[in-house]
Amino acid sequence: MKINFYNAEKILRLTPIGKKTISIADDILKNKVRLSPVLSNIQVNDLNELWEMRFESAQTTYSLYTYTFHPVSYLLNAYEVSENEVYLERAIAYVNSFIKWEAQEKKNITKSMRRVLLGDHAFSNRTQSLCYLLSCLIHANKKIPQYIISTLLSNGEYLSDICNYKHYNHGLMMDIALLGLVSTFEGNNISYPTHFKKNLISRLSHSLTRDLTEDGVHIENSPGYHFWILRFLKKLKEPLSVLDPSLHKKASCSLRKAQEYASLIVRPDGTVPTIGDTHAGVKYKCSKGLKSEFLRDANKVIFRDPTDKIWAYFSSGYKTHVHKHGDNGVFNLYYKGTDILIDPGFLNYENSINSLKLKKTSYHNTVRPKGENQTIRKVNIAIKNQSYKENIGGSEIIGFRDFGKYEIALARISDYDLCFIVRMICWIKPGVFLIYDQLEGISKGIEQYFHIGPELTINVINQNVNLLNNNKKCICQIKQFTFNDESNYETDFPVAKIIPSFHAKKFNLKKDSQRIVFESNKNYFLTMIQLDHNNEVKISYASKKHSKINLLVSGETVELDLNFFNLNLNY
Repeated sequence: MKINFYNAEKILRLTPIGKKTISIADDILKNKVRLSPVLSNIQVNDLNELWEMRFESAQTTYSLYTYTFHPVSYLLNAYEVSENEVYLERAIAYVNSFIKWEAQEKKNITKSMRRVLLGDHAFSNRTQSLCYLLSCLIHANKKIPQYIISTLLSNGEYLSDICNYKHYNHGLMMDIALLGLVSTFEGNNISYPTHFKKNLISRLSHSLTRDLTEDGVHIENSPGYHFWILRFLKKLKEPLSVLDPSLHKKASCSLRKAQEYASLIVRPDGTVPTIGDTHAGVKYKCSKGLKSEFLRDANKVIFRDPTDKIWAYFSSGYKTHVHKHGDNGVFNLYYKGTDILIDPGFLNYENSINSLKLKKTSYHNTVRPKGENQTIRKVNIAIKNQSYKENIGGSEIIGFRDFGKYEIALARISDYDLCFIVRMICWIKPGVFLIYDQLEGISKGIEQYFHIGPELTINVINQNVNLLNNNKKCICQIKQFTFNDESNYETDFPVAKIIPSFHAKKFNLKKDSQRIVFESNKNYFLTMIQLDHNNEVKISYASKKHSKINLLVSGETVELDLNFFNLNLNY
C-alpha cells in the first residue's frame, strides 16, 4: 500500500522495511521489543516496564532508543506491509503507555536516563515516529486522537526554540524532525505556529554548510558521522524542494561534496574504517579506481591505488572535539581486502574504562613522547552561528606532493605540552611506505604504535616484524632503521614489543587484538612498511646531517630530501 507521507517519507520512517519487518513486529506483539539493530531485544511482561528498565551496560543507549519510539516505527513498518491493524493498535498502545508514564511527577530513573528522556535526540525521533503514526492513522481512516496533535505541537515548540538548539548532528536531528513535522501538518491542513517554519528555515540556511569542511568532510572526526550527515542531506531534498527551493539547491550542493568524500574514505570493498566513534560494520557502496587525495581543510590524506589493492589514511588536526580520539598523526593501512593497521573504533557512549581506553593515543597508529597522551582541546559548541573553520591547536597536515613513482605527505602533531612531532609518510609505489618521525622539544624519549588488524599474526625476527595472514604468508613487514651518521647503531636500534589490545568488533562488544610499540631514547623513528615481498627494498643510505634518505627499490634508487617540506620547524 502507499501511505501519504507529505514529501517526508525518508524523514518519518526511522526504521527500514525489509524481509524481517513482520517478524520484528510480531516479536514486539509478544513483548519482545526491538529497539535498534545494534541492541538485543528486550523481553517485558507489559509495556509499562520499559520506561524505567535498567541495564548492566550501555544504559544511555538502551534508554535512548526506548524513548525515541523506535519500536513504534517497527510496528508501523509492519502495518505498511500488511495493512493488519493489530500493529497499528500496538503502536498506539506504546505511545499511550509512554505519555501516561511521562506525565507522572515521580519517576524511578537515573539522572542520565532523565537527560536522555528530555534530550534533543529523543524529542526529535519521538516527533518523527508520531508523525509516522499520524500518517498511518489517516491512511486507515482512523480518528486522530487529540493528544497526538497536542504532543506534536508541544514537541514542535521544543524543537523550534533556539534555546534548546544544539550544534552538530544533534542540531541537525532537531532540524530534520521539525521539517518532518511542518511537512506533515501542512499536508493535513493542521494549524501550527508560524515560528516553527520561520526558525527552521533560518537554522537550515546556516547548518547545511556549517558541519562540512570546504572539501566536504563532516567535522566530527568519525566517518560514521559523515555517513550520518550524508543520509540527513538525502532526507532533506524532497521536502525542501516544496518548502524552500533555494535551500533545496544549497542542500544538493552539500550532498554532492559529501558524496565525493564518502567514496574516498570507504575502502574498495565498501567497508567503512572504524576511525573515531564509528561503529564497526558500517558499509557503503564499493569505491573503485580512485587516486590519492589531499583534503587540506579537513587535514586528511587518503592514499588510493587505482588497482584497488591499497587504501591508507593519514590525518592530523581537528576543528571540534566532538567524537575526537587522541589520534593526530594516525596512519591506517588496508591491503588486498585485509586490515593491516587499524583504528580501534568505539564500544558505547558511556565513560567506562574500556570506552575511554579506545580514545587514548596509545591505541592508535601514531607517535608520541613517552607516556603522554594527546590533549583533546574543546571548543564552545553553544556559540550561535559558530563556523568551524580553524584548527583547534597546531596539529595539521602541512602538505602533500605526488611525484608519480612516490607520494609524500607531512603532518605536524602539536598536542603535547613541551614538544611537537613532525611525521612524514612517503608511499613508494607499488607497496612500500616509509615513515619518518621527528620530535622537537623536551621529552623523555619517543614511542611509536601500530595497532594490528585482527586477522594477522605477529612474528618478530631480529629487527623485522612480520605480519602473517591466515595462510601463514607474510603480507606485511615493519622494519626500523637508524641514520648512518648516528652513533651507537646497534644499541640504539628500536626493538618491537608486542602488547595486548582490543578493538570494537561491534557496538558494545570488544575483541582481543595486538599492538606493536617501539621505544627510543632518540628523538626520531625511521620506519619502513613493506607489503608482500614482490620488490626488494632496502635503505642504502640515510643521513640525518644531510637530510637525505636513499632507498634501493628493485635496483632503482629513490632519493628523499627530508627538508623538502621544511621539516626544521621552529618550536
